[in-house]
Amino acid sequence: MLKDVDIRALMADLGKLSAHPLVKSVDTLVSRQGITPLRIEFTRPVKVLDQSLASLPNKRSRLEIVFAPDSRPVLPPKPALEEISLVNREGRADLRLIGSATLEAEMSFDADDRQIVLELAGVDRQELNKIIRRTDLRKNALIKSLSAVADGSTGSRLIIALASGTDVVAGQGVASNGKGEILISLVPDAAPQKGPLTLSPLQFAESDSAVSIFTDNPDSQVLSAFTLDNPPRLIVDVLGVTPGEVEGKLPRLSGSRMLRAVRVEETRLGSARIVFDLQKPQALLASGLQTQGTRWIVSLNGKGFAPGSQQLAPLGALSTEPVSLELRQRQDAQDLAKPKMLIKPVILDNRAVKPREAKPAIGQSDLQSLFGQALELDPKYLAAKADFRISAEATPQARAALLPTASFEVSRSTVHQVITVAPNPAFPKGSTTYPSTSWSVNITQPVLKVPALYKLDQATISIEQARLNVVAAEQDLLLRVSAAYLALLASLDTMELASAEREATQKQFELAKSRLDSGLGTISQVHDTEARFSLSRARELDSRSRLQDARSALKEIVGRDVAALQPFKGHFDASLPQPANVESWVDASLEQNIALQSRKLAEQIAELEIKRQKGGYYPSIALVGSASGQDTKGSFYGGGQKQQNSELALKLSMPVFEGGLTNSLVRESAARLEKTMLEREQEERKTERAARAAYQSMETSASMLDALRKAVVAQDSALQTRLEGYKAGVATVVVVADAYRLYFSARRDYLQARYDYLVNRLKLKQAVGSLSRSDLSDLNDLMN
Repeated sequence: MLKDVDIRALMADLGKLSAHPLVKSVDTLVSRQGITPLRIEFTRPVKVLDQSLASLPNKRSRLEIVFAPDSRPVLPPKPALEEISLVNREGRADLRLIGSATLEAEMSFDADDRQIVLELAGVDRQELNKIIRRTDLRKNALIKSLSAVADGSTGSRLIIALASGTDVVAGQGVASNGKGEILISLVPDAAPQKGPLTLSPLQFAESDSAVSIFTDNPDSQVLSAFTLDNPPRLIVDVLGVTPGEVEGKLPRLSGSRMLRAVRVEETRLGSARIVFDLQKPQALLASGLQTQGTRWIVSLNGKGFAPGSQQLAPLGALSTEPVSLELRQRQDAQDLAKPKMLIKPVILDNRAVKPREAKPAIGQSDLQSLFGQALELDPKYLAAKADFRISAEATPQARAALLPTASFEVSRSTVHQVITVAPNPAFPKGSTTYPSTSWSVNITQPVLKVPALYKLDQATISIEQARLNVVAAEQDLLLRVSAAYLALLASLDTMELASAEREATQKQFELAKSRLDSGLGTISQVHDTEARFSLSRARELDSRSRLQDARSALKEIVGRDVAALQPFKGHFDASLPQPANVESWVDASLEQNIALQSRKLAEQIAELEIKRQKGGYYPSIALVGSASGQDTKGSFYGGGQKQQNSELALKLSMPVFEGGLTNSLVRESAARLEKTMLEREQEERKTERAARAAYQSMETSASMLDALRKAVVAQDSALQTRLEGYKAGVATVVVVADAYRLYFSARRDYLQARYDYLVNRLKLKQAVGSLSRSDLSDLNDLMN
C-alpha cells in the first residue's frame, strides 16, 4: 500500500521492474483515500527473503523487498466432486461427473454383475452420498441405482448398478477453465437369440442437407442408433442378432460424401454392431420406425459441425446443467404424444329427460324472409310489442280518474225485534220478526283533481316512449338478424377454407413422408409439415364448432334451424360514409338516436311525476249525487214503512296532514328525476361513442377490405411461385406448406373484413336512428 504517491512517476520507475524475467506484470489498483495498492504478478512462485523501510532526507522514504524463486513444491488442490448428471441423447445415455480440475477416476465394468465401479481418489464418501441423493435417475432406464463406499482413507468408490442389457461405449475425462469432467456413455445391449433375421439389406440415401440409413421389415429385431465423435462414427446395434447374420446386409458406400466405411463388430453381450465411419462429426436428427412400422430409419444432419463440437462442452458453462442438444421440453413432448392420464368424461343422466319435439328446419332462405320470421317469433321483439300494449292502457286508466263513477248497492235482511222495557205502560212488550229491503245509488263527478290531470299527461308521453321502444326493438332485431346471417356466412367460409387448408397441408405432409422414405427428404421436413397439418386440422375442428354456434345464434332469433343460406353474388367495392366527417354523424345521432329519444321522454315523465305528487297538497272538488230507499215489511207495532231519499252535493276535500306521506313522495319523485337525468346523460355519451366507433370501424374496414383483397392476390401469386419453385427443385415442401398457410390466412382475413364492413354499415345507421327495412333490402340484393 503506497500513500500519497505520484502515480505517473511511480509507473515510470516500475517500468524497469517489469523487464525482469521473474516479473510477469506490474500495475496499480484504484486509489482510495490517498492510498494506492501496488500489484506485482510473478511468472512462477517466489518467496520474500528480506524487506526494509528507511527514511531519507526531504521527507522521502525507501522500501526494499528482496524476492527469490521458491523451489518448494506446490501442492495441487484436493480433488472434489460437485455434480452428477444424466443426459439422454438419441440412442444413448451420458453419465457426467463434474468437479475440480484434479478430479480423476479409474473405471471397471463387470458385465456379469451389471455394474460399473469408479475409483474416485480424494473424494470423501459422505460428500459423494450427498451428491448421489441430489441426482435424478428417473429419466433413464439403463441405470438402476448409484451408491458410494469408502476406498481406504484416500477416496471413495461410486458403484453404478445397471439394468439388464447395458453396454459402455465411451469413457473419457477432460479439464478446462479450472473444472474437470468425466463422461461415461451407456447404450442398450442384449445377447443373441435364436430366430431368423427378417431385416432387409441396409440402404442409404444422401442429399446436401442430410444422410439417411434405412431398412425394411424390422419385425422382431431391436435396433438402436447413436453417434460417437472420437473418431466420428455412427453405430447401429441390431440387438438379439449375431454379427454373422448381418454380414450380408451392409450397404455399399460408393459415391457417399459423408460415409467413409462400414463394418460389423460385436457388442459386449454378443449382438451385432454395425459401425459407419463418418467423414466428420454429425448430429443425429432422429431414428425409429416410419411408414406404419414397416421401415426403420436413422437420419444425420448432412451439414455437420466443427470437429469436437459434440465432445465435452466447456466446463465453465456446466455450473447448472450440462449442455445438451435436446430441448428442455423433450420429456413434455413425449408425454404429449402419449398422455398418461385420462379425465373421466361428463355423463348426462337422461333417464328423466323427455325428448322434445323437433321443429322442421327452414329451407334455403334469404335475409328478408328470415327477418319476417323473426318479426313473428323473436321473443325480445315480441316482448317490446307487449310492453307497448301495456303502456297503451295508461291513457284510459289515467282518464278514468277524471270521469264520473257510479255505484249501486242493494241489501235484503230479516229484522228480529225484542222489547223488554217500555217507557209507557200502554206500549206492548215482546218480540217480532219482519223483512227489510234497502238500496242506494251514488254518482261522483270529479270537478278538480290535480294529480289526475298530470297522470293523464304522463300516460300520453309514456305511450310515445313505448312506441319509440318498439321502433328501437325493430332496429335491434334487424341488426341482430343481419349480423347473425353474416356471421353464419363467415363461419361457412372459414370452415371451407380450413378444410381446403387441411387438405393442402395433408398432401404436403404425405409428400414429405414419401420423399423421406425414398431418401430425398429429411426428417425435419416431415416434422415441419406434420406440425402444419396438425394445426390445420385443429383449425378445421374449431371452425366446425364455430359454425354450429353461428347456426344456433341465428336459430335463437328466428326460432328454427336454417338449412341453407344465399351467399354473395360476387365481390364488391366498399364505399366510405357520406359526409366523410365523424362530427356530422355524432350530431345526427344525438338528435335522432331512438334510445336517446326514449330517455328524454322518460325525463319528461319524471318531471310530471313531481308535479303529480305536489298535487297532493291541493284540494279536490267533486259533484256527488245519491239516491236511496228502504222497504220494511212490518214492525213491532204493526204495519210497515217504505221511504226514498235523494241528495245532490258539491264536496270539497282539503288535505291537512297525512303523516308526512306527501312530502316523502315529492322527495322520492325529485330523486327519481335526478336519476333519470343522469341516465339520459349516460345514454348521450354512449350514443356518441357508438356513433364514433361505428363511423371509424366502417371507415377502417372499407380501407382494409381493399388492402386485404390485394393481399389475397399477392399471396396467390406467391403460392404459384413456390409451387413452380418446388417443381424446379429450389423450394422445399415446408416452403410450399407455408405458402398455402399464408394464402388461406389472407383469404380468411379478406372474407371476414367483408362481413365486418357490412355489419359496421348497419351499426352506423342504427346509431343515427335511420336503420330501416330498406337497408335490409339493399343488403339482400347483394345475395344470390
